[in-house]
Amino acid sequence: MDKQKIIKFAGIGFALLLFISFILFRFGSFYFVDYLWYASHSYTQVWEKQIKLEFLLYILGVAIASFFYMASYFISLYRIFHLNVSRVRVIHYLVIAFALFVLFTINGPMLNQLAETFVLALYAPDYGLNDPIYDKDASFYMFRLALYQGSLNYLKFTLVISFIISAISYFSTLYSENINSRYLELKKIIPLAIPQLSIIASLFIIVFSVDFYLGKYHLIYDGSSEKVAGASYIDVNARSYAYSIISYLGILFAVVLAILGFWRRYNSLNYWKIPLATFGTWIIAYFIILRIYPGIVHFVSINPNEFLAEKTYIKHSINYTREGYGLSNIKRSKFSPKGNLRLSDISNNQETINNIRLWDYRPIQATLSQLQEIRQYYEFADVDIDRYQLGDKVRQVMIAARELNKDSLPTRSKTWESRHLQYTHGYGLAMSPSNEVTDAGLPHLWIRDFPSLITKAGIPSVKRPEIYYGELNNDYVVVNTSLKEIDYPLEQNFAETVYQGKGGFKLGSGLRYLLIASEFDTSKFIISRYINDKSRILFRRNIHQAVRLVAPFLKYDSDPYLVLGKDGRLYWMMDAYTSSKRFPYSATLEGHPMKVATQSNQERYLEQFYGINYIRNSVKITIDAYDGTMSFYLVDPSDPIATAWSIFFPDLFKPLHEMPDFLQSHMRHAENLFLIQASIYADYHMDDPRAFYNLEDRWQIANELYSGQSQKVEPYYTLIKLPGEKKEEYVLMLPFVPNNKENIIAWMGARCDYPLSRKPTVKENKKLNKSNIKNNITNNIVKKSPYGKIIVYDFPRSRQSYGPMQIESRIDQEPNISKDLTLWNQQGSRVIRGNLLTIPIANTLLYIEPIYLQSTNSPFPELRRVIVADNTNLVMGENLKDALLELSTKGTTKKDADKSNSELSANLNLKNIANKAQAVFLKVQNAAARGDWDAFGKNMTQLKKVLKQINR
Repeated sequence: MDKQKIIKFAGIGFALLLFISFILFRFGSFYFVDYLWYASHSYTQVWEKQIKLEFLLYILGVAIASFFYMASYFISLYRIFHLNVSRVRVIHYLVIAFALFVLFTINGPMLNQLAETFVLALYAPDYGLNDPIYDKDASFYMFRLALYQGSLNYLKFTLVISFIISAISYFSTLYSENINSRYLELKKIIPLAIPQLSIIASLFIIVFSVDFYLGKYHLIYDGSSEKVAGASYIDVNARSYAYSIISYLGILFAVVLAILGFWRRYNSLNYWKIPLATFGTWIIAYFIILRIYPGIVHFVSINPNEFLAEKTYIKHSINYTREGYGLSNIKRSKFSPKGNLRLSDISNNQETINNIRLWDYRPIQATLSQLQEIRQYYEFADVDIDRYQLGDKVRQVMIAARELNKDSLPTRSKTWESRHLQYTHGYGLAMSPSNEVTDAGLPHLWIRDFPSLITKAGIPSVKRPEIYYGELNNDYVVVNTSLKEIDYPLEQNFAETVYQGKGGFKLGSGLRYLLIASEFDTSKFIISRYINDKSRILFRRNIHQAVRLVAPFLKYDSDPYLVLGKDGRLYWMMDAYTSSKRFPYSATLEGHPMKVATQSNQERYLEQFYGINYIRNSVKITIDAYDGTMSFYLVDPSDPIATAWSIFFPDLFKPLHEMPDFLQSHMRHAENLFLIQASIYADYHMDDPRAFYNLEDRWQIANELYSGQSQKVEPYYTLIKLPGEKKEEYVLMLPFVPNNKENIIAWMGARCDYPLSRKPTVKENKKLNKSNIKNNITNNIVKKSPYGKIIVYDFPRSRQSYGPMQIESRIDQEPNISKDLTLWNQQGSRVIRGNLLTIPIANTLLYIEPIYLQSTNSPFPELRRVIVADNTNLVMGENLKDALLELSTKGTTKKDADKSNSELSANLNLKNIANKAQAVFLKVQNAAARGDWDAFGKNMTQLKKVLKQINR
């Protein structure tokens, strides 16, 4: 070999080596950085187990298919050599390439995709509820049946490819160079090919037969009737038998087909017709037995009286659907509104009145954006609703995180250093009570500004206002560099800070640094003079993305909410769900009843639940907004899906008693879950099978007007004293109306107050061990806990109870109110009619709708009026106090009205005076702390004036 060829081959080899090295480096850098991210969150076990399981299943998928493909190819090749073929044609190499391609791109991933199914089938305990037909535990359908069917699908595909490989290997020989007669060659090839192809076809039929046999169990959660969720009369009495018969016949035909494959009495050219006829006979039997026979049974047994045939199965459907959606133990009672709202009703339900939510999350988000974003690069992505314990009172608040949106940075600030080294985090929050309004129609802010200023006694101080992890943090940042971070804006400049948390991981130096840098802006990392070996990189900071990477087997609520902890740190709380599509006799969740949100992103989140028939809110998640620490708490150990994952990932889930008390007090019934439950209960509240069969009492979620548009009422949280209860509690609620009607028919609520969790006792631990719950991962052992309990109040059917849209119509028909709303909509402003709340107070149903005004030139909604109504009267006032006063005195004498006015004003004004005194007192304290004695004196004077009002 001459020198030029040696140089040429050396160059090619060197280039190939460089290419392979680059691929390996990129592959290694990805997994190294991925590992470091999981390690920074203390979830390396999760990362390792996920990769090991997926890798093992992938290899298993390749190995099993390799056996079939190699056997098919080499057996056919061995038999072909009997034809004295001089050489193997190129098509044989194509067959090998095709087999390898299918192995690594289809067979491996097919088993790899069964990873979650494999874990659940292996580790999930029994559910403890058997189906009424085959008496099998629900876990068989939810977990093991899914694994069986997934494995059978893999085998069916593998056998089809094996058949194709064998057939091509045999019949490609027709194109060998030494063959002169195709007819003669067929006579040689067919006897060789038929036995092997018959065996493969027989195995395929056997696998299909096993799949058919399991098909009768599939009917238990996916039957053929539109009246029944699950197996109906025709499924149990015809289809299930048909599946069994066709499976037995299939095995019989498979044996016959295998025998015929080796029977040589027939002429070689007609030899192929016998196995084909056998296979065809089985296909015909399939259509007769599985398609025609059930139709005959339906005509003979069901058509004369469908209800009597389906009655038993409808009962199964009702009972098991309620169980699947956690609706089995609903407390249902009557509620009959009587008369009008009275002053005594207000006095006896003062805490409920004090926490009526006047601020809708959409208008207040626009208002806070104008008042509290302050800089163009800050954004309130959402406004959440929560409650806080202030002294001996609980107050409902609106709370919003001030996050950093880098897309809104000034153009000159969009350099790499600015985006990734300086502008690294959001700052602080805004908080306001849900029902307080300033004289200007704006929210009364309890927490505001930079640094966070607190104007309400009892609110925890904000010690860690920085938000590095949130809903808008979609890129990476590098902290602890020589370039200080921008903390928050000042009058002329900005405050600076240095990250002190444990989020992310150090960049280090050498190969570690190169591996990390290659996954980001490599050149920037290498040439930056600000980054050092002690710098830390924080990435995957979007909380929606982060939790899904750690636990992709869960589904997540669309609305994480911010909590200000007593330790002064900011936390995100998020609800996670387990779900299944295979719970026995449970109805499948359809999409159309769920479309209640006005925001498309909420609808997008809800789409993940379409098609399920079982759901539990088994996991609560907390995320530290400063360092990104994620904690997954198991709150429902009775859920077999959550239990299976807690066994497989023993370090992932924590017992609920490890959650800090101040975070437990902010737990609440998940909004997405409640919406799903309400959508299902709209039909499955009916106990009578005949009523269900005829759909005589269908409900639907009530409609309301928002900003002139009709939409379904969204679930809303409120503090309320439920009928028959002695104190207020936090409840998530929703009204129902009859199908195609607008009068309220029922009111549904989910109780949200959770008693503080504790560690299980020794006795309780023994009980949990007996129930196969590993490591005693449990929630609070309080059987009488109201948390998550659903209550439904039925309204009288014999008389009118107004629904939300009927109240909206009454508002439009009230001359004075309608005139004002029309006038305001024409003078450079727009009227926004907020959520119409339907709240039971004593024996009265109270309706409240806030009215906001917004300038057409600026999105700055102001709360200017409040409309309140009961079953008789409807009024509009400048504030809630005035509106309630007028409503409660409507129809009374002047003397009684004056007395009511005086008493109600005293009750409500005293509360306002106390709030003002607390706010001024905080100003006094703040002035004294910073030594501003001039402000101290002025505030003390103001405090004296406020306190004097108590004696008036």
